[in-house]
Amino acid sequence: MNNELRLHLYLESIHFNTTSAMLYINYVSSVMKDGSATGPRFQMRKTDARLVLDAMQQIVTHAGAVSRFLWPTSKNATARGEELRRLLQIPVGSPLETRGLRNDLEHFDERLDVFVENWSDGFLQSEYVGPSVPNRKVIMHHFRAYLTDTTIFEILGKQYDLQPLAYAIVDLHKKLEELIADYEKRTRKPARQQGRNIQR
Repeated sequence: MNNELRLHLYLESIHFNTTSAMLYINYVSSVMKDGSATGPRFQMRKTDARLVLDAMQQIVTHAGAVSRFLWPTSKNATARGEELRRLLQIPVGSPLETRGLRNDLEHFDERLDVFVENWSDGFLQSEYVGPSVPNRKVIMHHFRAYLTDTTIFEILGKQYDLQPLAYAIVDLHKKLEELIADYEKRTRKPARQQGRNIQR
């Protein structure tokens, strides 16, 4: 297999994940476009909050898959990761490289064990989408939450800023679209030639 085709297959694989992540990013963006979402009294209904939080987990899951292509854990794949990062012009320190949230979701069962075992007094809110509330009189724990005024996604007590990750996915998706379109344009065979191949 020639190198150009080899790289194209990797780009198509990454493109699947960015395309899926974009669907969820656009969904969350459409839900949050109302300015009242960051207001101090805004709180989303539980059924809607669940859909938003599910979408955010999907964004992170697909970002994690992209991260594995670009920063593989196997030493045998190190060169491939470096080659793809150069081709896609991934900057040093990209949010896609951050693995804390990705690892928390991939090992969610183990993180949940720790969360349950270390439970302390307080109130548990399982699913929350709304602004952060400072100076609470009661200790508040979030199973899953998105704080609309800070773009913080909280899961099992840990907080992560999703906005930089979303921007990185959008930027990468555009690059992939351009590279894939360019490859297909250059390698597309004339219709007459395609017909000959089919007849054979």
